[in-house]
Amino acid sequence: MKKFFAITILSFLLYGCSSQKAYIDRPLKDLYKEGMTHMKNTNFEEAADSFDEVERQHPYSLWAAKAQILSAYCAFKAQKFPRAVATLDVFISLHPSSRYIGYAYYLRALSYYTDLCTPRRDRENADLALQAFKDVLRRFPDTDYAQDARLKIDFLNEHLATQDMIIGRYYLENRDYIAAFTHLGEFVKTYPKSALMPEALYRLLECHKALGLLSLGHKTFALLDYNFPKSKWRDLGKKLMYTASSNKIK
Repeated sequence: MKKFFAITILSFLLYGCSSQKAYIDRPLKDLYKEGMTHMKNTNFEEAADSFDEVERQHPYSLWAAKAQILSAYCAFKAQKFPRAVATLDVFISLHPSSRYIGYAYYLRALSYYTDLCTPRRDRENADLALQAFKDVLRRFPDTDYAQDARLKIDFLNEHLATQDMIIGRYYLENRDYIAAFTHLGEFVKTYPKSALMPEALYRLLECHKALGLLSLGHKTFALLDYNFPKSKWRDLGKKLMYTASSNKIK
């Protein structure tokens, strides 16, 4: 039994060792050339591995920083977004004054942004992408990266607003008016420029009516009427307030 146990352990160790990629010390030029060849052939994950080896085996070379950026780019192209972000986080911490630092911040934000469709991480990635693009805008305001960041920030704000509106509608459909009132009030503060603002104000009116807050409802309708006079939500709001109050709103 002991002999069998020893053989089993030995087999496991041998298998484990054989399954790991052996470390081979290679010249910088060979690794870099290999990475560029993989990238040219669109073998992006293999290219990222080669560029990682450049940085790992030759960390003090002039090519190490560029290899890190190329590794992150290839990971991004291979849709390995967490890997790209991790590589860029290291690059940003090690090379804050690099000529590539602006691109590093931008690619980091773009990795979060492009990964929005990952199941169960949609909201998390949207929040991370929004903060990352704001960081790009703050650090590099006069660059092409900043111009694209502004567009992405607008899209992300609307994306997050849409998700929050779905939550507000859910509360209303389930007659959880206090939760809806709190959530939609926060929506109005957070997304003042959202295309969903007219609906948000109308949904707040629904909360006011359900909770008997008619005076607050009149104030909310005044905002809706003044800012969105041609919106269908203004017309619906007028009807709603008319049924909730004996005084007609002109």
